[in-house]
Order: sequence, then structure tokens, then C-alpha cells
Amino acid sequence: MKSKYDSNFFNENVCVVDGEKVKEGYKVDENDFVINLLRKLKGRFTKLRNNHLYVCSSHYDFYIKKRKSYERIVLIVSTLVVALFIVGVIIPALSGNFSFGSIISFLMITILMSILLLFFHVPKVGEKLEKPGKSVKGGEKQKGLNKSKTSGKSSKQKSGQKPKSKQRRSKK
Repeated sequence: MKSKYDSNFFNENVCVVDGEKVKEGYKVDENDFVINLLRKLKGRFTKLRNNHLYVCSSHYDFYIKKRKSYERIVLIVSTLVVALFIVGVIIPALSGNFSFGSIISFLMITILMSILLLFFHVPKVGEKLEKPGKSVKGGEKQKGLNKSKTSGKSSKQKSGQKPKSKQRRSKK
């Protein structure tokens, strides 16, 4: 029985702008809420490709313009939601004309605006990669992490010294 990941076109390095294979570019932050949500939804209905997402170097300027536009839209929508909350919920509550209908309508408008923001979503990009799979820094971050996870003991314990807490106990 074949796994749903056994096809040739799965797990490729793909540009998010045009969908083509990437030779060099910028890695997209895949811990994004929207990307994870879309992958879960797609996984329930169709086969997942689990492609590694990048922005290729030739489309990076276009991506920057789209990302700035997205950030501006998020700022405008956030300001609008706060203004609607003040006008629709806080002012009526302070004046004594409070109703649950205003809260429900505010929640419906907020949910609608949040769903509409998903259509404009442009994910963040991380560091530049020369070739997908290798970073420009040469993996310096990984080397630093491996040193601290050698055996779980501190440097004092490795050199034969007792930790301070055990030294105090032995003096009693």
C-alpha cells in the first residue's frame, strides 16, 4: 500500500509566488498559523504535498511589496475593529442603551473581517538560502545547539567538581 507522500512531486522546494521549483531564495516561516490551518484543511480533503515553501530571488521584490500591502491592510482592519468596538459596544454600554444585539453584530463583523484577511495573507520570510537546505551562515546555529545537549550535565559535573548544592550538603 502506497503512502500519500510517495509521489515524485511531493516535498519539493517551491516558490510561493509562482509555484515553480526554487534553486535559491528565501525560506518562508512555516510555523505560521494560516499555513498550518491550510495544511490541516487540505490534508482532510486531498493529498498533501508538504512542499518546502520559499520566495525565489527573482520574485523577492514583488514579495516585499505584497507583504507591505498585507501589513497595511492588517493595520487598517485592526483599527476599524477597535473603532467598531468602541462605537458599537462601549458607548452604548456607558449610555445605558446596552443590548446583546450590538455585541452579536460586532462579533459577526469581526469574524467576517478575520476571514477576509485570510485571503490577503502573505507569510513572513526567514533568512536567505543559497541553495534550499543550506543557509548562508553555514549551520552555525546548529553547532551551538549541539554543544549544550551533549549529556545533560553541566561543565562543572564533567570536570569532576560537585555542583554547589551537593557541596553544601556534604559539609553537614
